[in-house]
Amino acid sequence: MCCATLAWGCWWVDLLLARFVPDLLPSVALVGTIASLFATIGIVAGVLCLRGRNRLWLALACVPILANASLLATPFLLRQGERLGERLGAHQHQGTGDGRDDGQGDDRPGQSRVEAAPLRVAPGEDAGDDR
Repeated sequence: MCCATLAWGCWWVDLLLARFVPDLLPSVALVGTIASLFATIGIVAGVLCLRGRNRLWLALACVPILANASLLATPFLLRQGERLGERLGAHQHQGTGDGRDDGQGDDRPGQSRVEAAPLRVAPGEDAGDDR
């Protein structure tokens, strides 16, 4: 379980950096690789500790094995989630989605809106404003 904790720690640090210091955000591939290394070590350790003498020991050994297996699946689930988000965004962008487009904001208490970051233009470059 120590390896699973370290692997989940990688993902949580990535989320904290994305929230508070987005300039220092590592790539998802790097975070996934580091977390997968910890998870692989955890699965190997969990399998090696199986003694199979009684059912209780097998049940207890399955906890870290399944925790580390879920960590190995996380990068694949993130990729599928990104694809699903792209499909839903394209679907709603075409006007065929079930999302409201009544011109009113969706600012409910407890809800946050994500806004696009401002365009960064190097000094001396055109911002691409072709009118």
